[in-house]
Amino acid sequence: MCKLFNIINKKAEDYGSQYTAFGVFGAINYPIFYFICKYLVPEEYNSFFLRSIATLLSVVLFLHKYWPKVLKPYLPCYWYLVLFYCLPFFFTFMFFQNHGSSVWAFCLFPMCIFLMLLVDWVSGIIILLLGTTIGLLSSYFYLGEVQLVLDTEYYTLIFNYLSVIFICFFFVRDHQIFENKKIQTMKSIASGIAHELRTPLLAIRAGAIGSKKIIQTKEVLDSVSKKELLNVIATIEFEAYSANTLINMLLTKIKHSEEMILPREMCSASEIIEASLSRYPFNSQEQKSVVTYVGRQDFLFHGNAILMTHVIFNLLKNALYYLGAAGKGLIEIKSHQSETFNLISFKDTGMGISKKDLPFVFDKFFSKTHNGSGLGLWFCKMVVESYRGSIICHSIENEFTEFLIKLPSIDSYKSLLVRVKT
Repeated sequence: MCKLFNIINKKAEDYGSQYTAFGVFGAINYPIFYFICKYLVPEEYNSFFLRSIATLLSVVLFLHKYWPKVLKPYLPCYWYLVLFYCLPFFFTFMFFQNHGSSVWAFCLFPMCIFLMLLVDWVSGIIILLLGTTIGLLSSYFYLGEVQLVLDTEYYTLIFNYLSVIFICFFFVRDHQIFENKKIQTMKSIASGIAHELRTPLLAIRAGAIGSKKIIQTKEVLDSVSKKELLNVIATIEFEAYSANTLINMLLTKIKHSEEMILPREMCSASEIIEASLSRYPFNSQEQKSVVTYVGRQDFLFHGNAILMTHVIFNLLKNALYYLGAAGKGLIEIKSHQSETFNLISFKDTGMGISKKDLPFVFDKFFSKTHNGSGLGLWFCKMVVESYRGSIICHSIENEFTEFLIKLPSIDSYKSLLVRVKT
């Protein structure tokens, strides 16, 4: 039941809900048509009681903004209940109670279209089937039988009704698939930029706090204090530049293709790793002490220093998180050069990754952390592969996790480019 409740809430959140508009529609439509069907176009069966329930449900929906806070989490479920009763159930029941009158037969068409426009296609089909079935059964138990006067026109009507359902199903489904893709793209852009800006923004904040302390503790700035302040300002300026460059790179990637189309330069692995460790905003000196860069065998590769720095940031942030969760462990970074490829090893002895989660760690939006966006390792993979490299993960739960970044040597990279161009 809890799972169903969460699914309904998610559906309502993803597709939006016209609570107020439908509340107004129901509160006006059902009482007005009671009098129309009673006096202007008399029908064999017209229920004041059923219309009153529909009106009351609609009024309560219209007033959803004034619901007590304790009830508001149940609003999406109530929304589905209102749609179920006011549309397929009510219209189907009235259709059979009036022995399939042409008026109610033609009302089924706009009801179906209206329902499909208000919810996602899966929910629409489920509500339509449930409402129609329960409406039919209710009419049967009320009358003791279901009487329909069927002729050629009704067979045509049934065919048209099914055609409308079919058209609505595919039209709404395609529209919602397109809208979902747009929403996911926007979420990906926002999450990606927010995720990658956290580290430089933390560094900027730390620099601002440092500047404030220097100014507050020194009435007159001596040459040493001025030098410290200038260094802090230079750090802030550099981090702001890096953040702006990163945003431009991500937007360039989004505009062009799934592959990173970015400027390349000759990069030093050791310089990038050392700069990353120097720039990373550790919470404390104790946290910084668990990270060691051993086996400092430098190598050059074609890439982008800013993006590669953020790859190191992401791996470092993940490792520190899991070390904290495990309450133990160390982080060891190595760089190694060979004739055909270069390797960066990033290993932590924290809580490790389970076998069932390991195949998905590089998938977009996959995350096991409470506030994780699921974009960090996906970003790392995207960057490394744009350099014609690869990144893999080895892990044993409760023992270690190791990421291996394999980058082509300069000669290998040039030969790869030649092969790609030809």
